[in-house]
Amino acid sequence: MNSTPSLLEIVVPTSFPAVIPLLVGLFTFTVYYVYQMALPKPIPGIPCNKAAAKSILGDLLAMLEAKAKSGGTDAFDYVCNLPLEKNTPIFQIFAKLFSKPWVLLTDFREAQDIMTRRTKEFDHSQFFADLFAGVIPYHHTRMKSTDPQFKVNRELVRDLMIPAFLHDVRSVTNLQPRT
Repeated sequence: MNSTPSLLEIVVPTSFPAVIPLLVGLFTFTVYYVYQMALPKPIPGIPCNKAAAKSILGDLLAMLEAKAKSGGTDAFDYVCNLPLEKNTPIFQIFAKLFSKPWVLLTDFREAQDIMTRRTKEFDHSQFFADLFAGVIPYHHTRMKSTDPQFKVNRELVRDLMIPAFLHDVRSVTNLQPRT
C-alpha cells in the first residue's frame, strides 16, 4: 500500500539530518531579530553619535572612555563635551540599554520655552522620577502632570517662588545672625 505524505510531513521533515538546518536557521533568525530590536532607535532629525546608534551599548562605551581619559569621577564629561563636538544645541544620546534615547537641549531660550510655556507637550522624565524616588517620593517634580496629586502639590509651593516672598521673607532670614 502506497500512502501519500501528509502536509505536516512535507513542511516539517521527520528525519533528524533535515531538521538541523531548519533549527540553525530559526536560531540565527531569532538572534538577528533580538539584536535588531536591541539596537538604539534614533529620533530622525536630531544629531547623534553614529557609531553609538549601531551598537547595542549605545553611548555607554564612549562615556566610559571619556571618563577614563579625563580621570573624572563620572561619565558625564562626555555629555558635557558633546554640544561642542557636534556644534549643535540639541542632540541625543543612548545612555540606557533597551530604552528610548535621551534628548539633551543646551539652548537656554528653548529650554526655558519648553519648561515654562509648552508644558502640555513635554512631561517630567521617568528617569529623574526614579532617581529621586527615595529622597522625595511625594514631591511634585516626580509626578506626571496628568496625576491629580501633581496640581495639589504644586499649589502648596506656588507662593514660595514669587518675588515678594523671596525678597521679604528669605532675604531677611539670610541677614539675621545665626545663634
